[in-house]
Amino acid sequence: MKTWMTYFVAALLGLSTCLLFGSNGTVPGVFETITSVLISIGMYLFSPIILFSFPAGIASLGKDKLGGKFSDRVVTWTLLSSIALPLVAALLFFIFPSPFPVTSGAGSEGDIAGRYIEMASNEALSSLLVHNPTYTMLFSVKFILPLVLVAWVFGLALRPKSDIIRPAYAVMNSFSEVMMKISKVMTLFGFVTVYFASSNFFMTIFNDKSIFVSPAFLFLIVLVPLVMLLIVIPLLFLIVTGGKANPWKCLSSSLSVLFHSLFTGNIIASGQVMISIERHNLGVQKRIATTATPIFSIFMHGGSAAIATITTLSLIYAFTNTMDISVVMAVALISIPISFASSPFVSFETVMIGYAATKLLNIELYGAESAIFAILPLVNGIGTMIDASLQTLGAKALAVKLRTSLEVPRKDKI
Repeated sequence: MKTWMTYFVAALLGLSTCLLFGSNGTVPGVFETITSVLISIGMYLFSPIILFSFPAGIASLGKDKLGGKFSDRVVTWTLLSSIALPLVAALLFFIFPSPFPVTSGAGSEGDIAGRYIEMASNEALSSLLVHNPTYTMLFSVKFILPLVLVAWVFGLALRPKSDIIRPAYAVMNSFSEVMMKISKVMTLFGFVTVYFASSNFFMTIFNDKSIFVSPAFLFLIVLVPLVMLLIVIPLLFLIVTGGKANPWKCLSSSLSVLFHSLFTGNIIASGQVMISIERHNLGVQKRIATTATPIFSIFMHGGSAAIATITTLSLIYAFTNTMDISVVMAVALISIPISFASSPFVSFETVMIGYAATKLLNIELYGAESAIFAILPLVNGIGTMIDASLQTLGAKALAVKLRTSLEVPRKDKI
């Protein structure tokens, strides 16, 4: 059975578990704990993939003199998607304005979002001051930039320019292949994570019930990802690749990535699934998939920026009951540069982007930003799902532009 089928069945079982046991006082807590453990395992296993596969990919690209072209395509796809998605989201909100489902006690617990963002920012800055290699690697579970920088330098030195380095290059490639095998196994058994994560996802939403207070917002939060996945991202893909590949076919081959990222809401934990699907289903070479995915995970959060734009504008609309086009555009435009700095806030990217946007624009919501935490699995899950689709199609676009893309027979896809 294909992975997307097992993931889909796992999600249905998660919904059934929610309907049967979601109102039980202890069950939601148990599922939340198990979900956290499984996501942490996925995040920890992504670090050795970067440590071994990223240098091998950099060295291989350098050996074939593709490093410059690779970098140009990465920057192009990242900028294009990060700019386009928030602007389209703002347009959709202007057409279908809806208030955020803010409860009466939205700001009663103080500035929760601000306190969390301050704490996460301090941790991210601390990680850049290397205390020791072990500490840096462990912390890179959440903030992978230090590990990627070390792996990048290692990859540059690993290029097989002399006979004495070639054995090391071959060994690193072998280690990289081991990481690919682990990624494939984790992807094949990823339905376990999807089951527990989807159960926790549905229990959180159904037990809170605030999302159902505003049907207009619920409609908008469903409409935005559909427009992004079916129209905007495929059009960007066609523009970048010159129509040399079918984006809708690529999306259908990476449905398991969308399921995993939606329910976990964690782009790092979904990294192994993305790399495995890119290689086995989309025909992206190992060196491109293992190099592009960590870079995209750090800098490309256009989907999170789009959802943050929607939630922020909805909060403003709920308080003012007016719609000013200048405010709509200002929130969308300021969300674009903020998204590039959102990677340290894993699983909270939408909160961070929205909170920072209101502070930079001097918009006072009196702690109502914390209301997003009530439906965080939904809004951040959707943002992460869009980010994951950008990454998988971005890797495929890179492969097409570098003329290394392969066609994978349907029977060989996982």
